[in-house]
Amino acid sequence: MSVYYKFKTSQSFDTIKFDGLHISLGDLKKAIYHQKQIGKNPDFDLLVTNAQDNTVYADDNELINRNASVIVVRIPLTVKQIRARDRIEAQQNLIKLKQEARVIKHSAASGAARNAADLLNQNLSEQDRISCMISQATSDYDPSNYVKVRGPQFGAVPKHYVCHICNKSGHWKKDCPTVPTRERVEIKKATGIPRSFMVPVGGPKVHGALLTPEGQFVVPSVDQ
Repeated sequence: MSVYYKFKTSQSFDTIKFDGLHISLGDLKKAIYHQKQIGKNPDFDLLVTNAQDNTVYADDNELINRNASVIVVRIPLTVKQIRARDRIEAQQNLIKLKQEARVIKHSAASGAARNAADLLNQNLSEQDRISCMISQATSDYDPSNYVKVRGPQFGAVPKHYVCHICNKSGHWKKDCPTVPTRERVEIKKATGIPRSFMVPVGGPKVHGALLTPEGQFVVPSVDQ
């Protein structure tokens, strides 16, 4: 369905297409803004008048029938009207943020629903189903899964940490159960020590052995 409109200074009508038998005045204004590439918050409003009987549409919720022809006139907004519009928009954005926060909180609490393969069988709203679907689709790509653990490996193992030997979580690489206990030797890298202060050694089992970027095992000459 369509509504035909033109600005008072224009010679021809343009067309706004929509679904249904009518369109609200507010939606028509938004469609005109979009079609004419007018900014989101212009400093003017649109006065819409029926081209046949000169009826003025004043309420944004008022319905305009299909195939109607209207005349559009720009009306400058006062400072008071602009502030009122911005205040209403800010309140709407705040409400939207609170709703999104509730959805995220509910989704986090509904672990079973989030991990379920068939969300249609869950007693959730459409918005919750969408949030759960997005969470499932992107969980493998969460940045926390790719955080590198630097420094000594001791204490509680982070949930995102994965052993690079067996590709399983729950233990440090140095404590991997697939490596025999006698072979578990944690080697630190020789960084920040001048080469003249390092002495080559036979292997990683030498006390205080460090690994150079070239793959050679060394110990500081002082320790030797």
